[in-house]
Amino acid sequence: MAFEYFPRGAGAAIDHERMVSVKPGPYRDLDTDCFVYSFQDERSAFEFDTVEFFEDRPRLFQGHVVTHKFPVLTCVIEPDLRRAFAEAAITADRTYAEVRALIQEALFVLKMQGEALRPAAPDYRVEFVQSVTEARHLAQAVREKGEAQ
Repeated sequence: MAFEYFPRGAGAAIDHERMVSVKPGPYRDLDTDCFVYSFQDERSAFEFDTVEFFEDRPRLFQGHVVTHKFPVLTCVIEPDLRRAFAEAAITADRTYAEVRALIQEALFVLKMQGEALRPAAPDYRVEFVQSVTEARHLAQAVREKGEAQ
């Protein structure tokens, strides 16, 4: 089974078979576009930081073309994730690589709202980076690649 999108509240990506959920945290840093998410399984829970990037893209709404912000890139700050995992791993049964893969899959489902946003953001992806600065460089490269096409 895979992650499913649940739109209630701020949304969540939940995999009932593997008993894992990823949800947006209660706060974000508006100055840096840093978002906090929480990972929870049957034995552990922790929060991790991301930096998210959006682009204005056209969308058909009630017969009119409107501009809407769509996610194009979510960067998980890996040193923060490793630290949070290490602190929570006392009771964890999963390896870091397994948790990392689960987070990548869950964030994809969460940000695409299942498959709802996929047609408008077919290039969306989740990456793991070492710093906010690296995330910004990656976002710039994504923008430049998009403009070149």
